[in-house]
Amino acid sequence: MERSATISIAANTGITGALFGMALIAYAARTCIRTLVVKQFLVEDALLLLAVVCLCGTTGLAFSNMHSLYNTLAVILHGPDLTQLVDTLNQIPEISKRNNAAATLWWSVIYPVKLAFLFFFRRLIVRLPRLYIWWWVALPLTVLAWAGALVADWLTCPYTTIDRVLSCSGSAADARVVRDTAATTAVDVVTDIVVLSFPVVLLWEVRVDLRQKFALGISLCLSIVMIAVAIVRISTFRLTNGEVDIVWLAFWQQQESSIAVIVVSVSAFRSLFVSASMTRPKRKPLRQSVNDWRRRLERRRIGPTTDEQEVPGSNMLPQVPSPTLTGMSSLMRR
Repeated sequence: MERSATISIAANTGITGALFGMALIAYAARTCIRTLVVKQFLVEDALLLLAVVCLCGTTGLAFSNMHSLYNTLAVILHGPDLTQLVDTLNQIPEISKRNNAAATLWWSVIYPVKLAFLFFFRRLIVRLPRLYIWWWVALPLTVLAWAGALVADWLTCPYTTIDRVLSCSGSAADARVVRDTAATTAVDVVTDIVVLSFPVVLLWEVRVDLRQKFALGISLCLSIVMIAVAIVRISTFRLTNGEVDIVWLAFWQQQESSIAVIVVSVSAFRSLFVSASMTRPKRKPLRQSVNDWRRRLERRRIGPTTDEQEVPGSNMLPQVPSPTLTGMSSLMRR
């Protein structure tokens, strides 16, 4: 069974579980940071919550459907024995339903993450008119790409009965799978590039010190990893005999979902870094601090000067002017 697939069941299970656990830990850390720093529940937080819920669902489907996918691929490539044929035919309707549900959840993780980035950038570009117009172009483009990915996966093989699902096999069906997969992956990469255009422009336009600019670029441009994963997924999903490796496609789609949640969660550490760097008080040079202490000691020894008495906002109480005392003594004599 495993000799037919590009990746073994053990490796598939281990990597899927590890990345899913990392995604949950990163999301929990992000939630703590957002609670301490932002103290608000914003649109991007709701979108990421949706992505995490869908990630939990697709991970459950990935583990429950894993052995069935390997068996189906083995039957396609090598032909079944009698026992394997009966088991596979009985599982075909359930496998089809799970695959379509998993595809819906996969895209419902990846695209909400992109929308979360977009709504985060919106607050940063309000005073940049051209970039703000580009944001209103990127938003409907991303939503339409999400809807298109959902429709494309369901149209590839929308059937649930054995005879109709078997009609999705063969060279014509494989060509349709290749076409739809290439189209959805291309749109996925394009929308990633659109989202990445915002931090690139912000890094170029916004005036911040080099350390903050470096932290902003590293945290936000982690989306490049998602582009790399999408390219890997589409580049090697055909086996040497031309058949579609359904296990490989499902594996990389699942990992891209987990990586998407990790990427948007790690970006919250940039907020903590920038906030801490902006609120940290600036330290005075040592020479200036020593001079300040000398002046304070001198004032205590000889008393405040006339200039210091007239400085508004001084911590020392001002002396009452002498003409006022003269007027008070004249009034008392009366």
